[in-house]
Amino acid sequence: ATKIRISDLPSAIPHQLYKFIVNTMDAGDGYVSVKIKQNGNRLAHEQTRIDLHIYEITFLPETQD
Repeated sequence: ATKIRISDLPSAIPHQLYKFIVNTMDAGDGYVSVKIKQNGNRLAHEQTRIDLHIYEITFLPETQD
């Protein structure tokens, strides 16, 4: 069973801020590491802790892929 939950992912719009939520409550304590790739390239992102096990991830997609 998956212990990490990700919010619904809307379609990306190139060069517009994209946000999603990661919930790690069922996974327990630990370090959260997120890597975002688009077309094989890593994209810079921000990871903000909203609550004990809730994180908001934001980044700028380069294309709609």
